Amino acid sequence: MMLFTVLFSLVLVICLTDARHYYCENNVKIDNFCLITSVNENSESTCRMNFPNHTTIKIQFPQIDNLSARIAYSMRNVVNLDISNGYVRTIYVKPELEFLRVTGCRLNQLYIDAKVPNQLVELHLSQNELSELPEHINHLENLTMLDLSNNYIEFIDMNQLHNLKFLSIVDISYNRIKVVFAADTVTLPDLVFLNLKHNSITGLHISNWETPILNELDLSYNKLSYVVKFPRKFPRMVSANFEENPLTCSWMRDTATQLEANNGTFSASLASCVEPHRLYESSETYNLELKMKDLLRTTISEIASNMTEVSVDIDDKIDDIFCRIVNAGK
Repeated sequence: MMLFTVLFSLVLVICLTDARHYYCENNVKIDNFCLITSVNENSESTCRMNFPNHTTIKIQFPQIDNLSARIAYSMRNVVNLDISNGYVRTIYVKPELEFLRVTGCRLNQLYIDAKVPNQLVELHLSQNELSELPEHINHLENLTMLDLSNNYIEFIDMNQLHNLKFLSIVDISYNRIKVVFAADTVTLPDLVFLNLKHNSITGLHISNWETPILNELDLSYNKLSYVVKFPRKFPRMVSANFEENPLTCSWMRDTATQLEANNGTFSASLASCVEPHRLYESSETYNLELKMKDLLRTTISEIASNMTEVSVDIDDKIDDIFCRIVNAGK
């Protein structure tokens, strides 16, 4: 018992004597928030941190490896936290937070405590290094706004958002998404706007989506040819942007007609659409081309052999000649 008391006293003295006090660097009464710059911490000094007791804190130019629960709770009264233009690799979402923004901080991991109720209403994590949706994100049961734009996300499993009943705006634009899917039913009763522009989406699977009031969808600058069950899956759809996608012409025309019939707008250039026959040429055509190439190779090889009396490797030349013939016929 004596040893424990001594150790505890020693730790307490170290934390108090080496404490790092941060102060508001702006006029809080005018701005209604506390601005702090250049927070520099590591895992060995977190017990020494002391932040102002303010409900709204903005931190600029931080250098924090792990914004842990200990650091989060050292901001005792904060409910709105805004961190920007620095380095924060991982962050603990304090359950009492209502607003969290972390931008331009190379963030790659978010820790959400799924065992307690979370009060978060808005989550903004743009311009970071996230490669997937944060784990347990559907435990943020009060979430209305989700911004994950400008990250490195490569796929979206919509089931991770299931039952976020207040979620109305989702922005996952400017990522590396190739496919958006939902293996099971995903219910998002308040979703109004979904922004997936500037990705590399080739597959968008909406059959299991239950989004009764989704009315705006931005899929511009992707690689979609068509989307099965669109737009009839979304009866409230009023604006769909499919600009700069290699859409099939027939699907584009049908979709535009359906939306316009319901007073909606469909954005896509008919001049850039792709006719189906250009996408799906028959196997008969390709087999015929292969037979023609083999015949050409045999004929020229025989001629070359008779003229030189030696075997000549002319495969590259044959391919070049054949391509010229095929392309000339198009």
